[in-house]
Amino acid sequence: MSEQRTGLGIGEVARRANVSANAVRHYERYGVVTSERTSGNARRFGIDAICRISSPSPRRASG
Repeated sequence: MSEQRTGLGIGEVARRANVSANAVRHYERYGVVTSERTSGNARRFGIDAICRISSPSPRRASG
């Protein structure tokens, strides 16, 4: 627990954006959002990821 947690986990981003964690991964794969990895390889997202995912345009693009 010596590593300071910064950013939001994938589950928190998904919950706040009202999408599934798989959708968050999809948006990351296509460059809509970016994350940093912890030493344990967990994704950590900035608060801006919620705004980017919540906007209508990424959903239209994904079909």
